[in-house]
Amino acid sequence: MPLRDEKLKVIFGGTDRPETEPIFHVLPGAPPALLMTGSRDRLVEPGNSTRLAARLIAADNAATMLTYRHVGHFAERAANAYELRNRDTSQFFAAICCGARLYSCARRPIGKS
Repeated sequence: MPLRDEKLKVIFGGTDRPETEPIFHVLPGAPPALLMTGSRDRLVEPGNSTRLAARLIAADNAATMLTYRHVGHFAERAANAYELRNRDTSQFFAAICCGARLYSCARRPIGKS
């Protein structure tokens, strides 16, 4: 993930550090993953989540990828907190509890059309 913010560069010990990126730590046998991103996220590119989901699936793990339209990194977390807790997150956990294998890497837009 290209770091632009100086504070983040300090936190992560510089730029281009693969050991700080989740995609480089994917192994078979990981628990099901729910990856959520905003289509206008400029802090963490939405493509990073898509690639991570694909890498998880390639390693025979379950991954569900959700893209929220017209929101950025922080807006996706804050503005959709109620919706996420009551709809998307609940559906994800319900499916996992029922033993479903979620092999969805599609970008499923959610929110206002």
